[in-house]
Amino acid sequence: MKDYMQDVVLCQLFLHIAFVDWTVIVDRLNQAASWHNESKKVNCCIHKFSQVEFLTGLGLLIGAAEIGQKGKELWVM
Repeated sequence: MKDYMQDVVLCQLFLHIAFVDWTVIVDRLNQAASWHNESKKVNCCIHKFSQVEFLTGLGLLIGAAEIGQKGKELWVM
């Protein structure tokens, strides 16, 4: 059996439970960005997400929720 770092195992487990196939979500986001960019009505472009950017954004959302719960503790000295 291969030894894995605990944080890698927890991350993979969370992704498997939260999103059965999270790479499909990244593909759908990129399809929506392409559709938006090809539209003649818009002047701005949305860049496509990489898998790393998606996971980073997900981590930021989870972290923001945690800070929101304990936000009052940020300003206590």
